[in-house]
Amino acid sequence: MTIGEDFVAPTTQTIITSIAPQNMKGTYMGIYNLFISFGSFSGAVIGLYLLSYYENRTALFWFIIAMGSLVVRMLYFIINGSFLRRMNADAHIKIHERTAAK
Repeated sequence: MTIGEDFVAPTTQTIITSIAPQNMKGTYMGIYNLFISFGSFSGAVIGLYLLSYYENRTALFWFIIAMGSLVVRMLYFIINGSFLRRMNADAHIKIHERTAAK
């Protein structure tokens, strides 16, 4: 998990600062950190509850965790595709603006 966090944290912060308007970067980062904190807290609570509920059925517990992880992975791929399309469109607009200004 820690290695994944080392890759994700700088990347998401870079993405947030690249899509945020100049005057709203702090607000966007604050909202991002709010959601990350809420997710970390609720994930620990839900995970411990499931672990105690399925303590005699560990295979089922890990299957539920794996399915949840698979859903999150698919959502990331969907979000990544729309993000890349938006970033490519923004890059083309900036290139066009620079060439038109010359």
